[in-house]
Amino acid sequence: PELQVIRCMKQAGMSIKDIRQYIELSMQGDDTIDTRLEMFRHQREVLTQQIQQLQHTLETVEDGIDKVDIEF
Repeated sequence: PELQVIRCMKQAGMSIKDIRQYIELSMQGDDTIDTRLEMFRHQREVLTQQIQQLQHTLETVEDGIDKVDIEF
């Protein structure tokens, strides 16, 4: 697989174990496309949940800022 794909997977939080599995599957050829696609879909779900959690955290921080601003 391309180095760029591996970097992206790492930045997306995929474990080294899963990245290795992806590489091994990739080297096996097109017969593993469905499995690799499922790996990406799973990681997309993980990222979506992380983004939602971060959005909630950001909203909480912004609410705190607003409350402090109102007091002064």
